[in-house]
Amino acid sequence: MVKTPKLYFHDIGLVSYLLGLESHHQIQTHPLRGSLFENLVIAEIYKHRFNKGMGLNMSFYRDAKGNEVDVVVDVGGKLFALEIKSGQTVSQDYFKGFKSLENALNANFGQKFLVYGGTKDDIRSEFIVTNPYALATRLTEFGI
Repeated sequence: MVKTPKLYFHDIGLVSYLLGLESHHQIQTHPLRGSLFENLVIAEIYKHRFNKGMGLNMSFYRDAKGNEVDVVVDVGGKLFALEIKSGQTVSQDYFKGFKSLENALNANFGQKFLVYGGTKDDIRSEFIVTNPYALATRLTEFGI
């Protein structure tokens, strides 16, 4: 595992202003689109847990090969893993970080989530694919 801190902003509007983004059309092609989307989702998870009075014991996983999972939360001894992608379609490539995390930790996973920029929800054999609009419902459903 690689130990590197990540910096997140709680106000995506302020970050967008500082980047000179004035409309949603500019964000669609901006090189930091994925980072802004990831930051937005993580801020929402943070606020969700804070408002429920839950601990903010969130971390992320990255290995030396570049495999990563954006959010790992320990809830009662079970790990919940969330990968965040801004793309509007789901790609198999989005799931490779989960396998690396499982191999590294050999842990008890409660659920694995893919949060993506699309609109549909989907439950797959090992994953829940969701969008930012349904995320709070999914987090509550699993006690995250």
